[in-house]
Amino acid sequence: MKKNINNIEKFLVSRLIKKNQRYVKFDKNTNFFKSGIDSLDYLSYMFEIEKKYQIKINHSKYIKLNKINKLNKEILKKLKE
Repeated sequence: MKKNINNIEKFLVSRLIKKNQRYVKFDKNTNFFKSGIDSLDYLSYMFEIEKKYQIKINHSKYIKLNKINKLNKEILKKLKE
Protein backbone atom coordinates (compact mmCIF):
# COMPACT_ATOMS: atom_id res chain seq x y z
CA MET A 1 0.00 0.00 0.00
CA LYS A 2 2.87 2.37 0.81
CA LYS A 3 4.16 1.90 -2.74
CA ASN A 4 0.79 3.00 -4.18
CA ILE A 5 0.76 6.09 -1.98
CA ASN A 6 4.27 7.05 -3.08
CA ASN A 7 3.53 6.40 -6.76
CA ILE A 8 0.36 8.48 -6.64
CA GLU A 9 2.15 11.26 -4.79
CA LYS A 10 4.99 11.29 -7.35
CA PHE A 11 2.46 11.50 -10.17
CA LEU A 12 0.57 14.34 -8.46
CA VAL A 13 3.75 16.35 -7.89
CA SER A 14 5.13 15.78 -11.39
CA ARG A 15 1.86 16.74 -13.10
CA LEU A 16 1.55 19.87 -11.00
CA ILE A 17 5.07 20.98 -11.89
CA LYS A 18 4.41 20.20 -15.55
CA LYS A 19 1.48 22.65 -15.41
CA ASN A 20 3.76 25.47 -14.29
CA GLN A 21 7.34 25.59 -12.99
CA ARG A 22 6.34 27.97 -10.22
CA TYR A 23 4.55 25.04 -8.56
CA VAL A 24 7.90 23.33 -7.95
CA LYS A 25 7.92 24.84 -4.45
CA PHE A 26 4.69 23.04 -3.50
CA ASP A 27 4.99 20.04 -1.20
CA LYS A 28 2.35 17.54 -0.11
CA ASN A 29 1.03 19.89 2.58
CA THR A 30 0.95 23.11 0.55
CA ASN A 31 -2.52 24.58 0.16
CA PHE A 32 -2.93 25.10 -3.58
CA PHE A 33 -5.27 28.05 -3.29
CA LYS A 34 -3.39 29.94 -0.59
CA SER A 35 -0.21 29.50 -2.62
CA GLY A 36 -1.69 31.02 -5.75
CA ILE A 37 -2.47 28.11 -8.06
CA ASP A 38 -4.19 29.25 -11.24
CA SER A 39 -7.81 28.06 -11.30
CA LEU A 40 -7.55 26.75 -14.86
CA ASP A 41 -4.37 24.86 -13.97
CA TYR A 42 -6.18 23.33 -11.01
CA LEU A 43 -9.21 22.24 -13.04
CA SER A 44 -7.12 20.68 -15.80
CA TYR A 45 -4.98 19.02 -13.08
CA MET A 46 -8.10 17.45 -11.55
CA PHE A 47 -9.30 16.24 -14.96
CA GLU A 48 -5.90 14.65 -15.61
CA ILE A 49 -6.07 12.85 -12.26
CA GLU A 50 -9.55 11.53 -13.02
CA LYS A 51 -8.42 10.32 -16.43
CA LYS A 52 -5.16 8.73 -15.20
CA TYR A 53 -6.81 6.77 -12.38
CA GLN A 54 -10.17 6.29 -14.13
CA ILE A 55 -12.10 7.75 -11.23
CA LYS A 56 -14.74 10.42 -10.86
CA ILE A 57 -14.36 13.03 -8.14
CA ASN A 58 -17.44 15.03 -7.30
CA HIS A 59 -16.85 18.65 -8.31
CA SER A 60 -18.19 19.84 -4.97
CA LYS A 61 -15.14 18.20 -3.34
CA TYR A 62 -12.62 20.09 -5.45
CA ILE A 63 -12.34 22.99 -3.01
CA LYS A 64 -11.65 20.58 -0.14
CA LEU A 65 -8.97 18.71 -2.08
CA ASN A 66 -6.56 21.61 -1.75
CA LYS A 67 -3.36 19.70 -0.91
CA ILE A 68 -1.49 16.82 -2.50
CA ASN A 69 -1.90 14.67 0.60
CA LYS A 70 -5.70 15.18 0.54
CA LEU A 71 -5.82 14.33 -3.16
CA ASN A 72 -3.73 11.24 -2.50
CA LYS A 73 -6.20 10.01 0.14
CA GLU A 74 -9.19 10.70 -2.10
CA ILE A 75 -7.65 8.80 -5.01
CA LEU A 76 -6.88 5.81 -2.81
CA LYS A 77 -10.44 5.87 -1.47
CA LYS A 78 -11.89 6.00 -4.99
CA LEU A 79 -9.65 3.17 -6.19
CA LYS A 80 -10.99 0.95 -3.40
CA GLU A 81 -14.63 1.57 -4.39
